[in-house]
Amino acid sequence: FFLSSFFQARYKLLPEAKDRLSFCQVQVELLEKFLVSVGKLVEAEMSECSSQRFCSFLCGVQYVSDIILEWAEQPFFLALSWKDESRMSSNLAVDDEQILDGVFKLAADGFASIKQNMLECMVEALLNDVRHHSKAYKDQKWVSFPSSQEVFQAEVSDAGCEMLTSLQHQLQLFQQRLPVKLFTPVWLHLAEALDQFLFEKVILKLHVNEGGAAQLQFDMTRNLISIFGTYSSKPDKHFKRVKESCALLTLLPGTAVLLMEELNAAHSENKSMASLDGSATQAARQSLEKLGIRQLNISHIDKVLAVRIDWPRK
Repeated sequence: FFLSSFFQARYKLLPEAKDRLSFCQVQVELLEKFLVSVGKLVEAEMSECSSQRFCSFLCGVQYVSDIILEWAEQPFFLALSWKDESRMSSNLAVDDEQILDGVFKLAADGFASIKQNMLECMVEALLNDVRHHSKAYKDQKWVSFPSSQEVFQAEVSDAGCEMLTSLQHQLQLFQQRLPVKLFTPVWLHLAEALDQFLFEKVILKLHVNEGGAAQLQFDMTRNLISIFGTYSSKPDKHFKRVKESCALLTLLPGTAVLLMEELNAAHSENKSMASLDGSATQAARQSLEKLGIRQLNISHIDKVLAVRIDWPRK
């Protein structure tokens, strides 16, 4: 890569544009060979994508990618890209035309692809760690938690503590090893994936009583979301499904029963009408709006409400 930079500094001085273009093609070929080598190195490290070595590779890929993009915007290379077509069209081979179409486009796209794969690997490693610890978290006796009327200790559950402590530790390691430019997409994509995973594979699989719902809410909103408060001023906006599920599960019994009645009325209305804008449906939507439920759809809300086993049902 540095040889390519030295090579570039020399051929920029050539007086003939055609000669500069020919040497530019050689530089592009060197970059593409370097790209292949980097790709092989990264692929060999994919099984250890949370290691210091892997993070160092990612930083290197980002550096090279930034330099290539910087080159592509330099007037010298822009001039090569917009050469006089009437003079060059009869002399250029296909490869030359591709170079003129973007000079470093193939190399830039290649390094961008490698970087994206590496970031996805990191997110998947973090998510797998949560998946592993979530098994013990789900297996807790959620129907045996004491109700808030009896006693509720405002502390994270034992299994939740293990899961969240591990997550926090892993995030801190990545934050230390990566610059902000690389760490930000990691935690953003992780937050999105966690919100979906915890909603679909954890919350909807539980059966909880009042105490279990209160514990779940405390674990998720006061601990999980707080971890991401280190990186965002509004971390809850990245966990809308989890937050809304916890809000539904901790409704007062009377409010929950009324909401379920309104939802049942809306379902009955929708079955008998072609339109989805009947009075019962609108009433249910208004109730959900008042409760701050905007992300979850009706089908998801029904499933969340079914997680509570101690509410009266008709």
